[in-house]
Amino acid sequence: MSDYRDDRAALHARVEQQENELEQLRVEVERLRARAGQADALEAELDKIRRPRQGPNVAALAAVGGLAATVLIGVVVTLTMNSTARPVVVDPPATPPPVDSTKPSPPPRPVGEAEKAGPRAIPACSCQDGDAGSTTLTFEVGASMSFGSNATTYVSWGLVDAAGGRARLETGGSLVPPGAVSAGAMSMRLACPKGALVLALDQRVTAWSTADGHELWSASLPAPVGDARGGPLAPTCEKLALDARGDVVIPHAGGRTVLRAADGKPAR
Repeated sequence: MSDYRDDRAALHARVEQQENELEQLRVEVERLRARAGQADALEAELDKIRRPRQGPNVAALAAVGGLAATVLIGVVVTLTMNSTARPVVVDPPATPPPVDSTKPSPPPRPVGEAEKAGPRAIPACSCQDGDAGSTTLTFEVGASMSFGSNATTYVSWGLVDAAGGRARLETGGSLVPPGAVSAGAMSMRLACPKGALVLALDQRVTAWSTADGHELWSASLPAPVGDARGGPLAPTCEKLALDARGDVVIPHAGGRTVLRAADGKPAR
């Protein structure tokens, strides 16, 4: 885009042209005012002719009336032509506002309509609980907050059973699943001892009661497990095995950790 300063000469010439046209309009207005004065004088003379005491003077009346009509028609035509002239207005080019690089990041954006549909079940994160049926992990997306290239999404987690009963998980801190996530494609590890749903991610493990969703126990791991990548939020689970005693076996880099299903203590 060319610099608007390159058009200053053209703008100056245009302004001079507008000033000349304005001066011509002023001269024309003065001329019309003079002709209007002549029309007023002719109207006065016409009134004198129309007076009964002077008698009718058809010739003079016709002459004066024709002259007055000519003057008035000329005034109307001239005013009409001048009123239709459209002055050209040259707007200065718009200057974009300066960019403030110190402007803070915007507040957390509201959740999109597609994300407000309520808790969504994760079929891969489901435990069969004997005759009671299955218990499945659910998630509901909350707000998200961005700081430069780093984004955090707040998530509410819960459980839903086969009968549709729901329980909310009081996640937070170092519990699994996390209440705030910075990765979208998140793969946790899942174990299903009796009466519990055990989730492991990174170096933390948490067991939740399938009866009412309260925390049973939480433990640490010597090495990270699971996987977290970027992209839209899409949590899933991979099943862990239980040993013969029903304890949770968690393989990781360098070996495996076995935790007691009852309290999360290392099995001996």
